[in-house]
Amino acid sequence: MNKKINIIDDEMQPRNKNEITEAEHELFEKIWHERHLVCIEKEGIESQPKKGLESAKKIRKKYPKELGPYTDYEWGELSGALMAIRWVLGNEWGDLDS
Repeated sequence: MNKKINIIDDEMQPRNKNEITEAEHELFEKIWHERHLVCIEKEGIESQPKKGLESAKKIRKKYPKELGPYTDYEWGELSGALMAIRWVLGNEWGDLDS
């Protein structure tokens, strides 16, 4: 009675490791940037290291129309995608470090 259901289309092709790691890096940057903004809001911009401010500027330039603010749903999508990609790459389930 435990019949397996195949949800994978025969035409689907797995992503290669390079595509997966590029997606992981993009998600990491977007999540890191949002958390950076939360830190600025809570602690003030003067409390942020120069390197962090420079990194945030680069991320804004790289993704000018793709950064938050995110809805709760969008935040969940980003976080879930990052967690799933990291799991595929061998990390423990639940790894959302940024």
